[in-house]
Parts: sequence; structure tokens; C-alpha cells
Amino acid sequence: MKTALVLFVVGVLGMAAACSSSSPSIKPGSPAFFWAVAQESYRIGDVAKANSTLCEIAHSENAFTVRARVWHLILSAGLSQGYSELADAYEAGATMNLTSPLRFRNEAANLRSLAASAALEFTQGVHETVKLHHDAQIALAFPFPSGSDTEPESLQKIGYGIWIPDSDRESLQTAMLRRGVLRAVSLAVGNPGDPNQAKAAFSTAVVQVPRATFLFEAAQLLYKESDLFGPKRMDRPNRRMLLCSEALLAIRSIPETDETKQLAVQIQGTVKAIGGA
Repeated sequence: MKTALVLFVVGVLGMAAACSSSSPSIKPGSPAFFWAVAQESYRIGDVAKANSTLCEIAHSENAFTVRARVWHLILSAGLSQGYSELADAYEAGATMNLTSPLRFRNEAANLRSLAASAALEFTQGVHETVKLHHDAQIALAFPFPSGSDTEPESLQKIGYGIWIPDSDRESLQTAMLRRGVLRAVSLAVGNPGDPNQAKAAFSTAVVQVPRATFLFEAAQLLYKESDLFGPKRMDRPNRRMLLCSEALLAIRSIPETDETKQLAVQIQGTVKAIGGA
């Protein structure tokens, strides 16, 4: 692990040094340096590391803030999906494993906590995008992610109550997070459920997505992820209300269509069931 960390840092320093030949202002600790760290983390498939680095960039004013905010929004959405689906598998495994269900439930609880944190980061990102991004297009300044949309085989083992080795569980978590990000990116460009078609959109260094498309898909995902805080999972009605409310604000910030009206009705029904106005 130590060796891998050293190699990673050396690699990023090499990237920064290469960049510094044309831009002397790049130095360790600068926004440009952390942007390079995020790019390298993303390239090698460490989407959690990329996300945490982008969070630091996105919440300070610098030349990378706008690009980092959008990228962080998408990654946090994907991480929340990945953690949540994995938590559901462990929860299912707890009902199947009669000898040691507690460790399955504990793992599900830990993963849902991580999913909740990522979901709240996603919610904040959508809120900021609605408030601050008023251009007709939203730029995605990153390449299409690695990973597969196929469900990992070991996910079924967990769901059947089979406790797999730690190394396999780590690999499964990595695969689920990459899968979640792959789906979130596909959704962001208006191709949910079709990663191959979504990938075709990334033929340029910066992908431009219509603001209305981006925010409609973000609203749909916010509504979907609000279920994490529903009574069958974390049972946090206030947080569920928050995600639903932000989804409605996103919908109201774009031109009305039959699709936006239908989604708004669904969300309003959930809000009413929670106890909102």
C-alpha cells in the first residue's frame, strides 16, 4: 500500500512538472496540482479519491472551481448509487445468513452512511448548479470513466448470505463505485442505461450538455436517491424531503415539458406522503 501511494504521488508530481514547463504557476498544493491529482485518480479508477480531491477544489474560488463543481456533482451521485446498491446486497445477505447476520447488517449500515454523505454532496452540487450555472450548456471537462455496467458476480454471493474474503469485498466495492459513476456519467449526458451511446458523446476534450438535459437527469437521480432516506432504509424523512425539494427546484429551473411535469407530480406525491406541503 505504501509503495502504491509513493508511486501515485510521484506520478502526479511528474504530471505537474510536465505541466509546469508550459505553466510555471503549477506547484504542489495549488488548485492546478489537485486538479492533476483528481485527473490521475480518475484515470486509474480510484473514483472515491478523485471525488474527495474535487470537493476541495470545488469549494474554493480558483480557475478550476466551475469544472470541479460539475465533475464532483456527477462523481458523488455515482458513489452514492454504488454504495447504496452494495448496502442493499449486504442487507439481503443478512436475511439469508442465519449464523452471522450481524456482520452483514453492520456492513450495510456503514455503506449506507457513506452513500448518505455522497448523496448530500450530490444534492449540494445540484443546488449550486441551479443557482450558479445559467448558460445554455454545461461543460463536462473529463473523459468517459472506466468500469463496467455489468453486475459483478460477487454481488450475488453477498446477497445470498455468503461472506467473501476481504480482498474480494474490496474489489467488489471498487467495481460497484466505478459502475455507479459510469451510470451517473451516462445519465448526465442524457443516455441513462446506455453507456455505449453515452461514451460516444465523449469524442471531444470537453463535452457540452444542454443545461435542461443535465438538470432534468439530475432531478430524476435526486428523486431516486431520496429513497435511501426512506422508511425501508435509513428512515430519515428530513433528508428525504431535502433531496425531493432540491429535485423540484431543479425541475422548475428548466423549461416545462411533459416529462418534467410527470416527474414533478411523482416527487410532489412523495413530499406529501412524507408530510410536506
